[in-house]
Amino acid sequence: MFLLQVSNEDTVLYTAQRYTNNIKGSTQRGLARQQLAPLIRCPRLSRFWQSASVNSTKAGDMLLTGLRPLLQRLLLVREGNESYKVRSRDLVQGGLLEGAPASWALGRRAHKTVHCAETVWQLDVSKLRQAAQRSAAAQTTVTVRSPCTSPPLGGMAFSTGLYCQSCEGGASITFACWPLSQTVPADVCVMFDFSNEVVGLGRPKHSRTTLLAGRSGGISDFFDTGVMAGGWDVRAWAAKGLPTCGQLVIKTKVWGLAHVPASLQP
Repeated sequence: MFLLQVSNEDTVLYTAQRYTNNIKGSTQRGLARQQLAPLIRCPRLSRFWQSASVNSTKAGDMLLTGLRPLLQRLLLVREGNESYKVRSRDLVQGGLLEGAPASWALGRRAHKTVHCAETVWQLDVSKLRQAAQRSAAAQTTVTVRSPCTSPPLGGMAFSTGLYCQSCEGGASITFACWPLSQTVPADVCVMFDFSNEVVGLGRPKHSRTTLLAGRSGGISDFFDTGVMAGGWDVRAWAAKGLPTCGQLVIKTKVWGLAHVPASLQP
């Protein structure tokens, strides 16, 4: 028998949310949410997602919206207990969460440890060069987005990209990383660490950023080439050991995900 293992209940919520968001037609999408929402073991969700599902003003289209009154009661009950780890079964069977789905009394799912989310982006150098040259010529920012999405971490997935930004008649390149807004309310603020490296060159770079879902945090002058005249300077590029043709492989790791209280949001 195949036993499904997940890092935590946040991953289950993420998977169900992504699935329902991709259903075309509001009626069918609504029915799918009604069927899937009771299967989420909400007492097993992190405080982050319990709180976000209740307190976000942008969560109207999220999977657990219909369970918000019960989630509010869950938070109140647990705030009144000294230990957050009060058993879910006791909460449901003791009548403190009357009307809660049967899944709320179930234990933790089969578990596997996940420390970070990683993506590997294979980018054609010619595509990046053309974007940087367009940026310099039009004096605007041109974005090259990775087609890769990270595996879920803490109930959300991350994407990456490169911003070619015009500057002083040329262009500089910034690396960016952001949580996907499709599964995170737009007013939820998160803090996370991420590191990047060009495979084969080493020299990993690290950043810690705090931002709203859907916005990006970045590492400026990611390739250490400075502002490239005309958008692209092949000599400056090659001097850093970067490939001038073929593919550039960028590996990104995200970890240390945390919710930022409203009072500390930027």
